[in-house]
Amino acid sequence: MAETVEIRVLPEQLGDASSRRLDAWLADQTGLSRAFIQSQIEAGGVRLNGDVPRKAGQAVRAGDTITAQWAKPEAPGAATPIRADLEILWEDEYLLVLNKPQGLVVHPAPSHTGATLVHHLLSHFESEGENDFEDTDRPGIVHRLDKGTSGVLLVGKKRETAEKLSALFKSREIVKTYEAIAWGKMGRSGRFDSAIGRDRKNRRKMSSRTAKSRPALTDWESAQAFTHFTHVRLFPLTGRTHQLRVHLAEGGNPIVGDPVYGSGMTAQRKRQLSQSVAEAVEALDATLLHAARLQFTHPETGQKLDLQAPRPAVFETMLDCLRKHDT
Repeated sequence: MAETVEIRVLPEQLGDASSRRLDAWLADQTGLSRAFIQSQIEAGGVRLNGDVPRKAGQAVRAGDTITAQWAKPEAPGAATPIRADLEILWEDEYLLVLNKPQGLVVHPAPSHTGATLVHHLLSHFESEGENDFEDTDRPGIVHRLDKGTSGVLLVGKKRETAEKLSALFKSREIVKTYEAIAWGKMGRSGRFDSAIGRDRKNRRKMSSRTAKSRPALTDWESAQAFTHFTHVRLFPLTGRTHQLRVHLAEGGNPIVGDPVYGSGMTAQRKRQLSQSVAEAVEALDATLLHAARLQFTHPETGQKLDLQAPRPAVFETMLDCLRKHDT
């Protein structure tokens, strides 16, 4: 159930500081997890003095008023282990790398009920006795993949290792490679360089049409060109929410199967495609975006790691169809 909270920041709530991070302050005042608070700020459910905050870490000061409307999540630490077979690509005592399937939500959220990757990780950690995380909302999660995105996902098994991995992501020392099938022809290679933020009209979407944007860079290269589609490799240099999906869509080449940023099978597109390809696209229930590869130096052992996840069957099936009927 949605709950509206309005809080005025009092001087004594700041301690000896003149300001505090919005997410940390709200977590202290509400008893909700900081991860949950951050997700609500990103979703546009929080207002600071009537305005949408620029970021979760924006400063709050005495006299500020915060208004929030959100659905209350599971109590912090209440996520229970749920066993599942994880496709593990690499594991040692410090970290775990797995191939996340399409359709699996990474962590609990008000918009999703049921098992998530977090629940499965808690079961995996429990079986090994290797969980030293106090907050079970995101145990060891150092980056995320959208529900519809498959592929390589990196998890820290110890709190200290997770912090080091987060620092590597922030300093761009982890090289990420994605693959997608996009509508239209894209050429040989290029770069998307458009800052993005919450869309002015639809707070559930990201966009370059926003008053509060953050820099977003994506390099890309064509893996295979078809008549009406491109199999493209994507190299994000920043990690903004929905970055790849927004960049491709605003560049005129939305990802096939994307329910939010793609325009789907229009009448014009259907007239241009062969019957086999049109039927294959219309039958899709997945976004054809895959996190194919992560390259980084192990923060504890110094080992060079290059982890790759095989494309899901639906991705391979579409590629086969295009090779036969769209060349």
